[in-house]
Order: sequence, then structure tokens, then C-alpha cells
Amino acid sequence: MCPYIEKGDRRCLQTLTLRNIERAVSLCGAHYKECPVYIRLKLLEKRLLREEALQPVRV
Repeated sequence: MCPYIEKGDRRCLQTLTLRNIERAVSLCGAHYKECPVYIRLKLLEKRLLREEALQPVRV
């Protein structure tokens, strides 16, 4: 199961529609690593973590 779905991320709402239910269940379940939304969110998360790590420590 996609961790972003489990967190209730609003950016996933585009994929999770009744009209799209079969694809959504497949994509958000077993194949979430192939989902374009998951890929985009994961890259954003990694970039933010890198930027955070590069910030100087303030005392």
C-alpha cells in the first residue's frame, strides 16, 4: 500500500476516484512505486531532506 495514501496525502486525490477505482486500487496497492504521483512525491521528499541536511547548524 502506498505510504502517501496511508497518510491521507491530498495530492493523491486525483488518482483516487470512483470513476478510476480499478486502476487506483491496483496502482495505489501493489504497484504504487510505478505511480507518477508517488514518484514525484518521493523525489520531492528526498530533495527536501538533502536541502535540510545542507543547512548550517544554528546555535
